[in-house]
Amino acid sequence: MFKSLFLVLFLVKIADTKGKCSPNPCHNDGTCTARKTKFKCTCVPGYTGVICQEDIDECENHVCQNGATCVDIVNGFLCTCAGGFAGDFCETVYSCLEPDAPTNGFVNTSAGLEVGNIIYYTCMEGYGLVGQSQRTCLANLTWSDSIPYCMIECPQLHIPNGAADTSEGRNAGSTAVFMCTAGYTLSGNSKLVCELTGFWKGVKPTCNPVWMWAVVMTILVLMLFVSVVTIICLANTHCTYELTP
Repeated sequence: MFKSLFLVLFLVKIADTKGKCSPNPCHNDGTCTARKTKFKCTCVPGYTGVICQEDIDECENHVCQNGATCVDIVNGFLCTCAGGFAGDFCETVYSCLEPDAPTNGFVNTSAGLEVGNIIYYTCMEGYGLVGQSQRTCLANLTWSDSIPYCMIECPQLHIPNGAADTSEGRNAGSTAVFMCTAGYTLSGNSKLVCELTGFWKGVKPTCNPVWMWAVVMTILVLMLFVSVVTIICLANTHCTYELTP
């Protein structure tokens, strides 16, 4: 009889102990272990807390590199790389392809070909750059803008007491417009066009003082007057005429 009572009490105690883990109080697939007065949760990797209720933030001390974004996952993390980078930790740097230099020109890549770096273009002497002088390696590993090119360039233009507007450029087909400073007037071509030969078509104009034109016009009028008088006198052999100042 005593043995039967002891067995019943033992089974009740076991049932009471197991009742602490039924239903399972541990979250996130944690394993419950019943004890005399309490239970213990053994958490799967990635979770912590008394009942495994907390997701461990592995991004708290992440090692993602080069501006990458850390994404927390169970028992680990992922690095979302910025453009131009790769690898588990975004440690591998990608770069744009080596650019070609334009014909009759040069390209300076001394800053490097990695994302964000800038290259510079220049032309040989006698050639002018058409297009952007610099390009940037973008996140998609392509160069910004289009490759520029070098065209034959006409020389700089200078005229005394004036200036040449070459805002269109000095490449073939471009037009230079001349102007004079105050007190001077333009004599000759007001515009010149740059030819494929690299020379301006035509002769540069000059800027002459305004008073000089008055003198020239006076001389021309006097010459015309004298010519008319001479013709009349030649027609009349008895003509006498004295021109006085």
